[in-house]
Amino acid sequence: MKKIFMISIAILFATLALGQEKYRVTKQIELQGQPKRTLLHYFVEAGSIIALGKKTGEYYEVTFEGKLRYMTSSDFEMIVPLKPAIKVKPTTILPPVFYDSIQDIRDGHTYKTIKIGNQTWTADNLSYLPKVSPSSMGSQITSHYYVFDYEATDPNVAKTTEAFQSYGVLYNWVAAVKACPMGWHLPNDNDWTSLVKYLQDNGYGFEGSGNGIGKSIASISGWYSSTNKGEVGNEQENNNSSGFAAIPAGYRKPNNTFTYLHSNAEFWSATEDDFDNSGLWGLTYCSVKPIRVTYGKDFGVSVRCLKDQ
Repeated sequence: MKKIFMISIAILFATLALGQEKYRVTKQIELQGQPKRTLLHYFVEAGSIIALGKKTGEYYEVTFEGKLRYMTSSDFEMIVPLKPAIKVKPTTILPPVFYDSIQDIRDGHTYKTIKIGNQTWTADNLSYLPKVSPSSMGSQITSHYYVFDYEATDPNVAKTTEAFQSYGVLYNWVAAVKACPMGWHLPNDNDWTSLVKYLQDNGYGFEGSGNGIGKSIASISGWYSSTNKGEVGNEQENNNSSGFAAIPAGYRKPNNTFTYLHSNAEFWSATEDDFDNSGLWGLTYCSVKPIRVTYGKDFGVSVRCLKDQ
């Protein structure tokens, strides 16, 4: 056992010394005889596990096949492959999230922005509030602005509420299409489809592949809990790898109610279905990917803005 341990240490440091380390990754695995899951980081060279060591920091996930042997030293825990090379299938290494910001000259509000592929999005819900309506007021042809659970008409008071400060403003469609600041616009279906396709094609799916990109665009907290792997409400701390940070702000229904806070994140599309209805793109806490649905234009829904190109 000691011989294997020393050989593995030598392999690890030889790999680092030769500059052959491709990247570091992380994976939770359950070690035989260990009561808790142990977070381990391992070095990968040419698709094979060289060594595993417990370290600190954030890296990326990888899946692997093969039997592993557990060893312990006084300094750190280590996994040594029974075979010289255990083949692995690493996930795409996602770029780090870097936020920029813009300031809306109409009210001085500052928004985080995020570049995803060739698109630049606001990473906060729009909060432009020139006036405010209670849930009992609505229209498909005139503009209405709402703040969740605020049932009066004073925008200055509405802006002091926790709902406004946490979730922004809910807009009917007529208000939404003209709400974004200068140089930005309400995204249409093509814009939303481009976002989804980019994320699906570039490794943002659950566990690094596939179409299940819901977690990659969802915020890391605020959702109802889900027990199903890959859903937005499950292991929320692992959400938001894209930086989009969709928050479950709920919406205003035409039956004069605010609803679905902590459950739904819905965003208007500029694409109309007909005179009375338009599209929106949304997630729920039990979603694995965003979907496009049709709502009446008198719903009150969140807005994200897309930078003009």
